[in-house]
Amino acid sequence: TEFYLTATHFHPEHDLGAGGFPPHTQMLRSRAQIAEIEASGLETAKRFSGFSPLHAELLAGAEFRKADVVFDQEHVVDLGGVRVRVLAMGYNHTRGDTAFFVEPDGVLFSGDVVMTALPNVGNSTFAQWLASMDRFEKLQPKRIVPSHGPMGDAAMIATYRTFLQTVQRRVGELKQQGRTIDEATATVAAELQGAYPGAGNRLAGTIRAAYNQAP
Repeated sequence: TEFYLTATHFHPEHDLGAGGFPPHTQMLRSRAQIAEIEASGLETAKRFSGFSPLHAELLAGAEFRKADVVFDQEHVVDLGGVRVRVLAMGYNHTRGDTAFFVEPDGVLFSGDVVMTALPNVGNSTFAQWLASMDRFEKLQPKRIVPSHGPMGDAAMIATYRTFLQTVQRRVGELKQQGRTIDEATATVAAELQGAYPGAGNRLAGTIRAAYNQAP
């Protein structure tokens, strides 16, 4: 029996349990994910280890599982009547974001690229996040299973797109008016806190990214 394993991204709570699977398991990774692991994977694990004694205990000696199958943009796994498309999504939440679309069921495992929690654009770009929303929408998923939080449907994609476009447009207007990044952040956060309660640091981080990327 073939057994396949993938990870949505390299963060420890998503990836470093891979070593617990049987030896014959085939690990699938995109080249972008492999490069990110090589660049900063264990440093990130060390940072997570500092969160608590329990984190340190769980991550002690953990190593990233080496890839058996390496792909660039997409790899298809045929499970016999069910196809799983493994998709390298580009740099959204991480540089090695990976999503999985199950055909014919129409189930999208979106990782941290679409969830009920709003995105923090951070060091990524609005263009990349919006391109990912377009890519997800074209799949026409019936059900979306994110890495965190409740499941949903294509409405999650629409919510992300509306949020990103709203922040991008409003921050662009304020920057054109000569507002500073701190002024723009305070203004837009106040304007949107009612529509997006609990967004907190994710909202502020996205506003600052929009300011830095605006012309």
